[in-house]
Amino acid sequence: MLNLGTGLHLYRADPTPAVPPVWSGRGRPPRRVTPLGTAQALPELAAQVPARDWQIVPYRPGQKGPLVRQAVLLPVWRWELGVPAQVLHLLISREVYSTQVKYSLCYTPPQAPALGVAQALYRQMQR
Repeated sequence: MLNLGTGLHLYRADPTPAVPPVWSGRGRPPRRVTPLGTAQALPELAAQVPARDWQIVPYRPGQKGPLVRQAVLLPVWRWELGVPAQVLHLLISREVYSTQVKYSLCYTPPQAPALGVAQALYRQMQR
């Protein structure tokens, strides 16, 4: 679990980096790989999530009842030049009656069981 600021850009689909196929025939042919999709900032990703996908999850007991947040767990890809694209999960959680939003990256090994929203939110709120 890694807490993030809003400046990070991630891909919603596999960017599959490749050499651009378009070449005018003049000059050197392109050799540097570029991603096929466009990376989006975290607030843009949060704005694209439909209202029906947000889950209200209690993450801790409180004096006046359980503390709850709205949360969603999205598959995202992180890509840097020279490193293969890595699939991660982005946890976006926000307070129900406020504007505070938290972003966290969750890595799950391929053999591990899938991470649930409630478990990821519990880990996020422990930080």
